[in-house]
Amino acid sequence: MSKDKDEIPPILLFRSEINFFEDPTWSPRNSDARRPHFYDYRNVRVYPSGLYLLPTEYEHQNLEDQISFILPFAIGGNEYAKMSDGQKFMDCRQYGNDSFTQLYSRGRQSLEDFQSQSLACVLENWLGMVEGGIWKVDGNGVVGDMETWKEADTKEGWEKYVIPNEESFHHDWEVLKTAQDPSPKAGRLR
Repeated sequence: MSKDKDEIPPILLFRSEINFFEDPTWSPRNSDARRPHFYDYRNVRVYPSGLYLLPTEYEHQNLEDQISFILPFAIGGNEYAKMSDGQKFMDCRQYGNDSFTQLYSRGRQSLEDFQSQSLACVLENWLGMVEGGIWKVDGNGVVGDMETWKEADTKEGWEKYVIPNEESFHHDWEVLKTAQDPSPKAGRLR
């Protein structure tokens, strides 16, 4: 762990009841749940899955609401799950078609080294799911369990789990939107 007193460690905001468990027999290519988000904690093999605020150094305060959403299982193998830039999960083609950490990933961003999603964008997405009636709510909060996230890798559900990024809207996504809605505004940014 980092001994730097100017670093804020990762903070778990929303915890799953299911832990992420790194099987020691995995090859290095399957370790996407540890890198690059928790580099100083790379020797930790079991930890709670859920939504984390990423570690932040005080000198980089503009990044203090960046998140990592770690699932207890991998998704992406069905090739429907996408990042904000419209691309399929990056590791899918190279490393077994699944990822634990790329849901809500921003993907490639021009002129930026840091490519994690902001907490505000994720919470706005979740609020939209509740207000739109996609997620049901009862006295205990949102109804459902971790299996709900698997919908992000289905033909019917992937779009609900993508936070579009205006600066890097992918051409294939634009074509898909146009095919679904032939109006002149379809597939274009507002």
